[in-house]
Amino acid sequence: MKIKAFIDNTLINSKYFNRESESAGDFLKGLHVHENEFINNGDIPSGQNIAEYIFSKSEGFDYMFYFFSDSKFYDINENNKLIRQSLKYKADYGYGENFPEGVIGEIVKRDALPVMSNVYKQNNIKHDRNVFGGIIN
Repeated sequence: MKIKAFIDNTLINSKYFNRESESAGDFLKGLHVHENEFINNGDIPSGQNIAEYIFSKSEGFDYMFYFFSDSKFYDINENNKLIRQSLKYKADYGYGENFPEGVIGEIVKRDALPVMSNVYKQNNIKHDRNVFGGIIN
């Protein structure tokens, strides 16, 4: 199973994790993913939602790991545990239940992204920090 990490810079003012950040590099090196990509303001084409964008950038991958770049408290062990469990149980979606915001990212099966995109469109959902969890709930 191939996993691609998406690091979202679109909803923040100060970028804790960015291309030059040593902290982001350390976190990403320890994360069990095969590739990563930063999402910056202007990257998502007009009329496209975040699920569509990630789907378009993830061909050849089975899962997407998604997190915001300004969270300073990501726990590498818990995030890798989430990845392992999601792969083991073939989950469509996984998140850090009972963890405070900014500790655990979200993982989404690529096949689930078109469905999530349709929910975004049908309900006119705006991009916010509850990216995929808001759709599931």
